[in-house]
Amino acid sequence: MQANFHFNQLPKSIRERFIAATKNQGSPVPLLAERQTPGGMTAWAVVAVLAAAFGMHFLWHRELDQPYDAGYGIPGLLIMCGVALVATWTVAAAALRFVKKSRLPFTPGVYLLGGDLIDARTAKLRVVPLMSCRPQIVHHHYNGAYVRTEFKFSPPTGGDFSFSVRPRHAAEAVIDEIEKTLRLIAVVKQIGDTEVLNKVDLFAGMRDDAGGLVPPTRSPDPVQPLAGDIPGALARPALVGLVLAAAIGPGVWYLRQNAHDDAAFHNTHSSHALRAYLDWGKRHRGDAQQRFFEISLDEARRLGSVTGLREFLQQHADAPEALKAKARAEIHTFFVDALAKFKTVAADDPEAVAFVERLLAYEEEHDSPGLLVQFRPPATAGLGEMDTMVKEIAGSEYDFVALAPHFGDDTAGTREQEIVSGLGTGFGAVFAQDILSMKNGGRLAADAQPAADRASIEVSYEVRPYVDDTGEPVIYVMSEPYDLPIPGADEDEELPKGKKLYLGIEVSFDVQMRVPGHADARKLTLLVRPPERFTVGGGYGDPSDSNVYSVMTSRAFDELQAKLSGAFFAAPAGGDVPAGGAPDEAYPE
Repeated sequence: MQANFHFNQLPKSIRERFIAATKNQGSPVPLLAERQTPGGMTAWAVVAVLAAAFGMHFLWHRELDQPYDAGYGIPGLLIMCGVALVATWTVAAAALRFVKKSRLPFTPGVYLLGGDLIDARTAKLRVVPLMSCRPQIVHHHYNGAYVRTEFKFSPPTGGDFSFSVRPRHAAEAVIDEIEKTLRLIAVVKQIGDTEVLNKVDLFAGMRDDAGGLVPPTRSPDPVQPLAGDIPGALARPALVGLVLAAAIGPGVWYLRQNAHDDAAFHNTHSSHALRAYLDWGKRHRGDAQQRFFEISLDEARRLGSVTGLREFLQQHADAPEALKAKARAEIHTFFVDALAKFKTVAADDPEAVAFVERLLAYEEEHDSPGLLVQFRPPATAGLGEMDTMVKEIAGSEYDFVALAPHFGDDTAGTREQEIVSGLGTGFGAVFAQDILSMKNGGRLAADAQPAADRASIEVSYEVRPYVDDTGEPVIYVMSEPYDLPIPGADEDEELPKGKKLYLGIEVSFDVQMRVPGHADARKLTLLVRPPERFTVGGGYGDPSDSNVYSVMTSRAFDELQAKLSGAFFAAPAGGDVPAGGAPDEAYPE
């Protein structure tokens, strides 16, 4: 059965023999041995320390200066503790080996001596008779090649003994030696050869009549060689490693977090990076917040637009007042420059310049909501009356196309949008969209008032028959190819029979331009007419009547756009703004 006792309780002679046996210097020689020498564990400790140092170096410098990385949280802390644990555990185990070497006179390890398995890893020995164990011998192979042979002995009380031997012939020799030794011990016991038994059985003098090992009960022998005790802490390298790792891991993690905080802050060169740092950074929050506002303002300036500066003010309402004042000053500079640019191309009209000054001041103060252009429904009552009169006069002799059916609300919207787009193009050449823009405010009901909180251009207009200086209606006739001149415009001639005749129109516009906060509105009254000749695209076959009147109206609206632009802008060099009518030319469709 198993016996446990302290090395120092053994008789001096047995102690000396055991010491010699563990060093392969006496008899019996260990048949199997797994010695715990400092060399192997020291090598592992060096490898573990180097690996831990490399791992810590990698973890330390990984994204160290990246403000978008919040650093290592709990997972990172656990990884660092794990890396430290591997290193401290192996170092503690190597240190234990050196302590054992200095405190134990024998070589610590696990041995098969004669017929006994001995666990001698400490001064407290555990001895188990080989015959009481269940042996298991396994030859290990990898990819068909022999690797090693494992000897495993399992005592009934637990605590297996394991040995590894290679090459295979050495393992087979060990098996033979074990069998020979067991047979020899049995024979010498039977014949009573004490001298031979003492050579093959280290504990022969300590056995009872049945062959069982009797543990010594005497006090430890004070005579050398003696085994010293291992300090309690060093005797448990896993515990030592765990305690050291619990101190080193969090310590390195804390220092790395601080180093990451510092490096990330110093690597923030944009508002995005600073915003990311402010999401998690702690050590430089005050400086980062101030730098964030300053860089955000610089980025807004570099955009070179009012929009960027306004976005700065909207998104950073908590910025220092000094920076917000700088942004407002920059915005004001844009408006001052825009007004100066306008004055270089403005019409020679002090009222127009004064209106634009008031308009820009309002747009600057209210973040440029835009100039609304709104049209009231067109007045077309006179068209029906003219249709009736012409029909009565012409009878069945002439083919007059009625005016009124082609000038309703459903046809006016497109032309009104074209005017807004044309004005926007003209103003866009001088003013950036984030300073002043034209917006179609939609149809304004006859009894409705323009919005009080927006600068606006209100347009009321009347479509009526076009009459000449004598009071006679102006009539257009279709000629080839789809060209509509005024008959008799150049010479007296009769109205043609058998062709469609179209009554001309003229449009009278009343324009009022308002800026909130200023009671006086700028007013313009404009009269526009189609040219004496214009062309209508026919496609396949003759153009429709609605198409003819649509083109006629569009040509008249072209003149309105030109006159409205002329109310604000001087004519370009080499040209002029039409004052009394559009040029006599055909407009291809």
